[in-house]
Amino acid sequence: MKTLYTRAAGALLAASALLVTHGAARADGPVPSTGRPAEDFAALCNATGPDAAPALRATVDALRAVSGAATCEDAGRALAATSFLDLHGKGLSDLRPVALFTGLRTLDLGRNAITDLAPLATLTELTALGLKENRAADLAPLASLRRLTSLSVEANGVVSVAPLA
Repeated sequence: MKTLYTRAAGALLAASALLVTHGAARADGPVPSTGRPAEDFAALCNATGPDAAPALRATVDALRAVSGAATCEDAGRALAATSFLDLHGKGLSDLRPVALFTGLRTLDLGRNAITDLAPLATLTELTALGLKENRAADLAPLASLRRLTSLSVEANGVVSVAPLA
């Protein structure tokens, strides 16, 4: 399959809003968000212990590792300050923690196990998104990404790019 380059335009779908919650994120609910990415990630990271949902824990751990920071607070600050994030091949399926970093412009999520793209709807600054070799079928959550100019979705279950038109 070819890499798809498209400009997300047309009708906007409602972006999934992150709700302000108390405590750690549930396995199926939104992650806690106050609109301050560094602090929100630090709180999530510190609250995501061994009994957290494995997919959520894996994403938090991967984010902390790519930040190179020793503490959750330092990781949150480093991640909030970056515009590029490479999470290629990290075995991720839960993108909710990634959605905290709304300043991202380039995001590589290739070679993971991602099926749900809804958390990415909050990343409205994205211009490039790599999703090749995942399990995503529905691109509708990406319709709100109006600045997106480069999208790679090969080796997924995508049947239509119509939601991006």
